[in-house]
Amino acid sequence: MGRVPGLDAYDAVISAGFAGACWAELTPGALVLAGEASPELCTKLGAADGQLATLSHIATPAEKSELGADGIAAVNMEAALVAKAAGARGIPFLSVRIIIDRLEEPALSLATALSYPRACRSLRQAVSQALRYWPEQVSFAPF
Repeated sequence: MGRVPGLDAYDAVISAGFAGACWAELTPGALVLAGEASPELCTKLGAADGQLATLSHIATPAEKSELGADGIAAVNMEAALVAKAAGARGIPFLSVRIIIDRLEEPALSLATALSYPRACRSLRQAVSQALRYWPEQVSFAPF
């Protein structure tokens, strides 16, 4: 894996972004955490109780449905790569993902575009809460 510029200068990494739902009950604005997210943090932030999968491509509704049947709550395209880089350096990692497309929706659709404003607000709120509560869960000094 290539070097992530500047990553060695940090005590922890939060990767934040959007994800596609693999479960019908996850709607735009729902939160999924991965990485060093304790059950207490998930409860405090109201995160879904499920795993996040990282794919190399945009998942179709059929792929999301198959992954959901295997216990995957949501899919994204970058969290595992950032987690791997952080892990290689012994740096705590947290992925904060907000659902933007429903299980039955393609990621690139009008429905997803219409969900974007709400998803952005939810992401900003979730990251703010993660920055507030996550340092209590891991051993690093917040900024």
